[in-house]
Amino acid sequence: MAKLSKTNYYHNLRELNASAGNRRGSVPVNSPRKLIVASFLLITLLSVASLCLQPVQADPVSELSVQVTANVLRAGSNNTITMRVTGIGKLLANLDVSLTLPSPLVLFGDNHWRRSSFGPGETIDAALMIFAPASAAGNSYQATVNGLYKEAGETTYSQESHTVGLLVRGWTDLVIYDLLVTPSPAGPGLSVEISGSLLNRGITSAMFTNLTIKPQPPLIVSSQSVSYMGQVDANAPAPFSLTAYIEPGTADGRYAVTLVVYYQDDLHMNQQVETSFFIDVSHAATQTQTTTRATGVVSSVLEYAQYLILLVIVVVVVLLVRRFRKRSSKNALQTRRTSMPPT
Repeated sequence: MAKLSKTNYYHNLRELNASAGNRRGSVPVNSPRKLIVASFLLITLLSVASLCLQPVQADPVSELSVQVTANVLRAGSNNTITMRVTGIGKLLANLDVSLTLPSPLVLFGDNHWRRSSFGPGETIDAALMIFAPASAAGNSYQATVNGLYKEAGETTYSQESHTVGLLVRGWTDLVIYDLLVTPSPAGPGLSVEISGSLLNRGITSAMFTNLTIKPQPPLIVSSQSVSYMGQVDANAPAPFSLTAYIEPGTADGRYAVTLVVYYQDDLHMNQQVETSFFIDVSHAATQTQTTTRATGVVSSVLEYAQYLILLVIVVVVVLLVRRFRKRSSKNALQTRRTSMPPT
């Protein structure tokens, strides 16, 4: 094989490039279009590679666990609950736990708890006194617990936050007072009336309130032994009156009676309150009431008899007057006839 000279080599290469450039649809090696396409593909590949190589942001691992003994606060009152912070991860140093309550909740006492060293399984028990105003009833709030610490062997601080949900509830306190039993003592076979007032000492209304006498000997209950009172607002006394009957043949003595109040609270949960008291039963009351009834009938008859006698007297007087006037007219007529001369 003959050895090509350097001059012949470059000459042949120029001819090859020229023939390739004359082909239909071919692109020269040094064409700007090819360079643009290659650059675009390179940029796209680099973008995809950079996305694939980005590190995934994982959620931080909690080193603390937060629990509370109660999540429901009573409106208008001081509430005492316990918050427990437990180490569940690594050994921590310079731990600072803080609690932040949203308005209008008020925390009495310290809201910071510190430990120089805090390991897994160790706990912080904090007694919290929280005041919830009456205006907060029916609302929910979120308290924030922050933990600031250094992990063992680290020089920088780490922080984590926990939220604690709190529900503020209104409350009702229904009481019955000024109870009155009529008559007292009551007689067997007769009716007895129980009256009084129902008071709501809470801060939210009792809904669909119903007051009834609990069926128990010696009482016989009826439709008159139940009273529907509807909505009982706070600090608004509601009077009531119920009627029952004493069983005939009941022995003399003192018997327990129970009034039951049924209602729904602010969460529409059924509630009930019972109030017990005593009534006295005596056969003497039956005799007295019977005698009183008879005496009352006689008194009524006598009272009406007076009016009847008065009416009779008036009628008699009227009749006598008419009769007297009639006789007087007759006598006057006879006198006139006698005095007239004969014709």
